[in-house]
Amino acid sequence: MKKTGFILALAAVLCAGCGIQKLPFQIEDVKSIEVYRFEGVPAAAEKKVVTEENEVEEVYRKLQAAGKPQQARTAGGTVISFRVKLKDGDLYERIYTAGLEPLEDMWEEISAAAVAAEEIELPSDTNHSQEPAMKAMVLRDPSGDLYFVDEKGGLFTASLPETIAVPDGESLSPEELKAGDTVELYGDGIMLESYPGQYQGVTRAVRIREGTEADAEPYRHLLEEIYTEPDPSEIPSMNLEYTEGELVTSAVLTSGNYEWTYVDENGEGHGVVACGAHILEWKDLTEIRLEGPADLKLLPSREMESAEVLRWPASARDLKDIAQAGPGAAAEVVRQEGEWVIPGAEPGYVYLVTGNWPEGYVEFGFLTE
Repeated sequence: MKKTGFILALAAVLCAGCGIQKLPFQIEDVKSIEVYRFEGVPAAAEKKVVTEENEVEEVYRKLQAAGKPQQARTAGGTVISFRVKLKDGDLYERIYTAGLEPLEDMWEEISAAAVAAEEIELPSDTNHSQEPAMKAMVLRDPSGDLYFVDEKGGLFTASLPETIAVPDGESLSPEELKAGDTVELYGDGIMLESYPGQYQGVTRAVRIREGTEADAEPYRHLLEEIYTEPDPSEIPSMNLEYTEGELVTSAVLTSGNYEWTYVDENGEGHGVVACGAHILEWKDLTEIRLEGPADLKLLPSREMESAEVLRWPASARDLKDIAQAGPGAAAEVVRQEGEWVIPGAEPGYVYLVTGNWPEGYVEFGFLTE
């Protein structure tokens, strides 16, 4: 069998009277078959793994007899899905949401014990309303930042979930992806028109092939076109991004006090300190308009080690004596899917973000209205 290098995923219903439909592989190509079943919600999913030769053949025969799949999706109810692992490393997935009686019988007849399955293990699209998968190769620039190149050679970045699925049921973090790996990205399919492109609506990612630096080498020139060595003397900047409805808004945050030390190309150390006004006295403070509480994504120009956030009521800017405003209340800032987020930020506050790097710290501020 010719290796295709991708997962074929079909959201399917049984087609009455369609007859036996030939599968795109032979029984001798099959290594094992995973069968998943849940009622109502994916969190209730169970799986059975079929590896015994005679039983693999029986499941293969019944899957082939299930009929020609049709693209469909049913909310709620029972879902039975299959992941066939082929000996050449490819995967084949089918998902059934109706006409399940023969498959229910097959589920009961499989001798393997049913065990709990994580939602991330479920065959693609079992519970996701999203565009078809985008297949892409992983690239990393000299700073370790993550990029992707699609099948047409388009370079883009992506906001990944906290876990990346892999075919064996395990998972990876985005930090564990290596240059040359091949992934499938599922989401809303919206690519922001910038260069590189930005795919922010990724809801599920699957590493379908583990690659090497040699696999990524043909695309290295794409990174060389955009990458510049960071200037160690340059003070980081920070953007903020949030979504309300279908509108994604971004803004450049006002920067304030900082301390920064660095070593230049001659090996000489330097230190710069800017210690000025309190944030409540800043004249040009970035204004963020919110309809209500919103999660605010912090996008520093270089990766931070940590961050702290304080806030004051916006009315504190009118105080004649800033000391009366107090030290500010700590606001939550968390690391989500590889990015820093202020969850549930509210209108009517002045926010002070302190970003920390090995070279020092920088303060950033904004006003929510």
